[in-house]
Parts: sequence; C-alpha cells; structure tokens
Amino acid sequence: MDFYFAPLACSMATRIAFAEAGGAVNWIEIDPTNKKVLATGEDYLAINPLGMVPALRTDDGEVLTENAAILQYVADRFPGAGLAPPASDAIGRARLQQWLSFIGAELHKGLMIPLLDRKTQRK
Repeated sequence: MDFYFAPLACSMATRIAFAEAGGAVNWIEIDPTNKKVLATGEDYLAINPLGMVPALRTDDGEVLTENAAILQYVADRFPGAGLAPPASDAIGRARLQQWLSFIGAELHKGLMIPLLDRKTQRK
C-alpha cells in the first residue's frame, strides 16, 4: 500500500493508525503547495484530483481519500489491532463514524486552523 501524506496535516491520524496496527505501508510525502510527490516530482493530482492528503493506494490499486474512510479501511484491514469495533457491531461502527465526522468537520477546523494560522505564529 502507498500512503500519501503531508506533515502537520490530518494524515497524521492515519500514520498513527498504521503504526498501531503494525501495517506495512510505503510512506509518500506530498508537497501540499505544488501538489507534487517530494521524492519523484510526480504529479499528485494524477493520484488524487482534489490534491488533498491523505490518500491511500491499496494493494489492488484502489485509491481511497478522506481521513475517516482511510482510518476505517486500516481498522478493517488489521482487525487484530482493535482500532475499531467489528463490522458486526452496528452501533459501535456508527459511533466510530460519528466521532470521525465530528473530528473532521468540527474539531479539526476549530483546533488546527487557529493553532497553525500564520497570525498566531511567533516571529
């Protein structure tokens, strides 16, 4: 699997999930400004037309985007790591989706934008 990420982006959550799961993955860093793969100069927009990270290319060539979807895929791919309730636990999976949605839509912008805003950076 190939995992496309940028430092200080929400892709960090999936990097942590892979580490917890012990999953084998190729880490591919993206320059978020020019949308290029840092190591090769490859056009990242050819992989993810939206140009956002994270993206995951699975072993069978499928490309997944959006952190919540990728996190659930990693949890399902490595069930022994206990990263998510099993698929048979409908309410547990719904609660997982609930929290991932909250983090992505509300907490992420409410916390990260002020934290990383240039106006709040020391000079």
